[in-house]
Amino acid sequence: MKRIAATGVAAVLALSVAAQASATTLEPDPNPVDAATQHQRDVADGKYDPEYLEHKADKEAEEKLLGLSGASGDEVAVKKVWKDGKLYFKAAESTTVSTKTASNNLCAYGQVCLYYNSGCPTANFPRTGMSAQIPDYAGYKFNNGKGLAGYGQPVKNNAACIMNSYEGQPSFGVFYNSNYKGDRGWFAGGEGRDLPDYLKNNNASGRF
Repeated sequence: MKRIAATGVAAVLALSVAAQASATTLEPDPNPVDAATQHQRDVADGKYDPEYLEHKADKEAEEKLLGLSGASGDEVAVKKVWKDGKLYFKAAESTTVSTKTASNNLCAYGQVCLYYNSGCPTANFPRTGMSAQIPDYAGYKFNNGKGLAGYGQPVKNNAACIMNSYEGQPSFGVFYNSNYKGDRGWFAGGEGRDLPDYLKNNNASGRF
């Protein structure tokens, strides 16, 4: 499941059984590199940019004030809703006060959605099928949930929560570095979860 060629959704779905053995798999880089190479990757992915570091610190402080910052990798209660004849997933109202006003950030069945804040209450970045396989999130923005926190913000190194609405289908991997490299986490279909600390606001690529 870790090295799937992008040959189409059907090929990916056919390999989903093993991925569902564990709801979430937090995995260190299976092909670790030396410190110098890792440093080069991190520089290329903007991990040391002063503006990024300042934004990350401010965002984490804001989450604590809003009560959105849970434990690393916390599961998010997911509620299914029907809207205009389609099935959507959303964070249950009980997870945070903010979700009560978030009705335009739904994650449609069959989508993988990255969210700006922990708890999945804010703007998100939804992708369907093979279009969710992105080797570098640079240039992408949170484009679902207008008016909510994070809308219009960059996706790369800026996501705190994930919802995989491919219920009963493949786990989705979020990677610390671009080109599907570095430490990663695999998140099962039908699951909402805060990203673990090492991926929170450190997401550079993602794929099934």
